[in-house]
Amino acid sequence: MASNSKKILVTGSNGMIGQELCKQLVARGDHVTGIDNGWRKTNAQKIAHTTITCDVQDLKDSNIVDWDRFDQVYHLAAINGTTNFYDYPHTVIENNINSDLSVFKYVKSRLIWTSTSEIVAGDEQIPTSENVDVSIKNIHNPRWSYRIGKMVSENWLANSKLDHAVIRFFNVWSENDAPGHFISDQIAKMKQGKFELMNPSDTRSFCYVEDAVDAMIHVADSQHQGVVNIGSQEEISIMSAAELLAETLGYPRAFTVVEGHSGSTSRRCPDITKLLEIYPEFNPKTFEQMVKEKIKNV
Repeated sequence: MASNSKKILVTGSNGMIGQELCKQLVARGDHVTGIDNGWRKTNAQKIAHTTITCDVQDLKDSNIVDWDRFDQVYHLAAINGTTNFYDYPHTVIENNINSDLSVFKYVKSRLIWTSTSEIVAGDEQIPTSENVDVSIKNIHNPRWSYRIGKMVSENWLANSKLDHAVIRFFNVWSENDAPGHFISDQIAKMKQGKFELMNPSDTRSFCYVEDAVDAMIHVADSQHQGVVNIGSQEEISIMSAAELLAETLGYPRAFTVVEGHSGSTSRRCPDITKLLEIYPEFNPKTFEQMVKEKIKNV
């Protein structure tokens, strides 16, 4: 191990972002310990030098993790995916808050914690900065089970003395994403002959996972404290994204519009001014470029 390498703990190491993070950290010479309970990807590629199979909610057990040995802790573990927010709201909010507190209360090194653009969903400021006010319409909507948990944890960290950075990801995607997210779900539907779209005029700013993780590592290695948006400023409609996926996979580009879930965000695009101050070279690849490169053989 190189003399300038770090000892790093990654929770949620089997997830889409977690696997890419482990890959990039290992490639630069860090020693990586991953933690994952395997609920989403039991056959995930083992990239970390050491992988601990357990639930993050159990990390208070000192026999599982020696918190003193790590230079950085990336806490990614959470139940994500829009489908899960609507179908299992109780599980989402309970798991995510408990998991966060299990890490926050015991971590002793620099913490990089992943929040979400859902925090600022519906804000009228587009692109959306880190310092906009947060509000919720219809707090009883099950969609906000994920958002509320992240709000609780952001507040906890902001009022703590921990050395930390909060990463608000905006629509990070990969060809290997799990069910419950737009890209993977749309591809699965098209393969089944279902050409249906919810909220086709809504917009998103998709950022490929390699670029998002690269930016997160730069934020982690900086001295920045607090919230940083990570994402692309290329805004694209759900319809245009679906048509590009269909064209790349050789399917017809004709979609039927079906009723969407209540609470869907009409526009999403980050203001990345703060990120560019930390990492001026950040230049994410376009959605079209990465779809044509990564999706054609899915």
